[in-house]
Amino acid sequence: MSIHRVGFKFFADEESRIELAEFVPIFHRWIDEEATPEPAIDVADYKHVVDGPGVMLITVGGMYSVERQGGRLGLRYKRLRPVEGGYPAALEIAFSAVLAAAWRLENEPALQGRLAFDPSRLECNVYDRLGGPDDLELRPALVRLLVGAYAGVPFDLERAIDPRAPYTLMLRTSGPPAPTLAALRDALPAPAAR
Repeated sequence: MSIHRVGFKFFADEESRIELAEFVPIFHRWIDEEATPEPAIDVADYKHVVDGPGVMLITVGGMYSVERQGGRLGLRYKRLRPVEGGYPAALEIAFSAVLAAAWRLENEPALQGRLAFDPSRLECNVYDRLGGPDDLELRPALVRLLVGAYAGVPFDLERAIDPRAPYTLMLRTSGPPAPTLAALRDALPAPAAR
């Protein structure tokens, strides 16, 4: 399977009240600090676009975006370049990237603790639709990754059906204990080579 354009999105807690404009200087600083696993090269500001990509940090292999699509603040990472290992490796890289960025944003001094993500909800998107992969092809590698990351926390995966949207699966944990970003980070294997 040659699928590599995949993405994940963590949703912010309902109480997180952050303006998208606050992420522009943070992402510019991330470029200067080389804070992402691969070189970051630009920040794009689309906060004026309703249900758009918000504020984006572009890297050589993908892009991060802090957005309010559907009215709720979230952080998305979308993998754009192929990796060795195909679809499973692309999933691991994308999940690691969004998880590390979410943790970093939660601990960002400029946001003064006003942002928290809810790991009990996670969106997974597959943007490679040419060739029409179906649920039975895509779900097993995703489930393996998430079972490892969510280590013992039960969850459900539900397919979102929207002919205008990419293939989307929504994860919702189905009971306590609720995971934390730190616990998810600790459960991941070492990052694969980019």
